[in-house]
Amino acid sequence: MAEANDNHDSAMVVKQSKVLWILVFAIIWLAYSVSQVPLMIEKILHRESMKLQTIVDHELDDANDNYEESLNLLLQGKGAYEILQAFQCDLSKGEILLKAQAKNEEDAMLDTLQKNIHEEHGGGHH
Repeated sequence: MAEANDNHDSAMVVKQSKVLWILVFAIIWLAYSVSQVPLMIEKILHRESMKLQTIVDHELDDANDNYEESLNLLLQGKGAYEILQAFQCDLSKGEILLKAQAKNEEDAMLDTLQKNIHEEHGGGHH
């Protein structure tokens, strides 16, 4: 009878040791997986950073091309309408003149306001 109990106990020990080994391997795998998370995040951030850098680079190239083209047109003595046509803007000459007139009126109002402020604060006193 004592032998039966010994066999029964040893069978339990084998089952527990298998469970413990499974738990040890699971913990090791989990630790490895968790340690890889920062590397995965770094890879994702690097990839997205490279995409963003490419987009910014293309936009800056486009802006530089537009600057060079508009400067070239200005040096050739082209007016606002010709410059806008070069960049495929859908404005008529009338709309451009209205915008220019509004801008001139705004500038005149600002000049008048600045003169009034200057005079109020003793700009005329020496």
